[in-house]
Amino acid sequence: MSHLMPWQQEQWQALQNMRNDGRLPHALLFAGPRGLGKAQFALEFIYSLFCLTPTADKSACRTCRTCALLAAETQPDFRILQPEETGKTIKIEQVRNHLDWLKQSSQQGNLKILLIQSAERLNMAASNALLKTLEEPGRQTLIILVTHQPNLLAATIYSRCQLVKFTLPPTQIAKAWLEAQLPGKVDDINFLLTLAGGAPLRAYELAETEIEEKYRIWTAGLQKLLSGHISPLSLAKEWQKAESTALLDYLIWVINFYLKGEKPIISLNIKPQKLFELYDKLIRNRELLRTHQGLNDYLLLEDILIDCFCMAKP
Repeated sequence: MSHLMPWQQEQWQALQNMRNDGRLPHALLFAGPRGLGKAQFALEFIYSLFCLTPTADKSACRTCRTCALLAAETQPDFRILQPEETGKTIKIEQVRNHLDWLKQSSQQGNLKILLIQSAERLNMAASNALLKTLEEPGRQTLIILVTHQPNLLAATIYSRCQLVKFTLPPTQIAKAWLEAQLPGKVDDINFLLTLAGGAPLRAYELAETEIEEKYRIWTAGLQKLLSGHISPLSLAKEWQKAESTALLDYLIWVINFYLKGEKPIISLNIKPQKLFELYDKLIRNRELLRTHQGLNDYLLLEDILIDCFCMAKP
């Protein structure tokens, strides 16, 4: 049974066509926004390459010996390379270790596959080490890089990979999938998708957290502020128990819709130049909160809400 998402069919068919025609490159780059299931897709494709008895569409059977080895994480010809900790870089020592393994003969006489998750986290030294292998790939080896920030990859790495691009699915496809996954939240799906920037898996994750309700409350409060029904100081008092960086993330999220020319969350009657100034201030203050201890979060929030209120006045 295929584990593909509905919006991944085009990429799947393109890869299987390359495989059937003997055109599969030695390095693939799966790139696109966060929340589209690129990592899951990569594993599904890897399963299909190892499977001994694939289905008609080349999906893995999930029952043969090689599929069982993958499921048990004991497939000797497959490895995953990723940061040792969330948010950390991929170091040169990690890359060298996996590349040494990649040079060895396949234990099962087939492909050897290295999957690099969060490839944007490769530091410069690690990128340079990987580049040598990409320039002189071994026989029967495949390297798959997965990233939601391809612009952070070294240009030399990017140029030596076959790009497989993932894009946000049409709204109707995303909504249909979410409605099937979240039957009890059908009325919330439009808001969840908006919150997730159109990425279905991100919307699904958000449905399992409290952030959706927080964003609804904050949106209502911001609307009252911008329409003059509450003062900046009163709203700051209402929001003072909220986590400050989360609030700044929310305000940045709201402004992003305007800056990207997308359908706005709420009506911001603020001139574009002022909006850019506010956006820059939010980014700076978020960084300050994350890197400096002892800042007065409440005064910072008051200052930002006063700016919002004053900028929205005609």
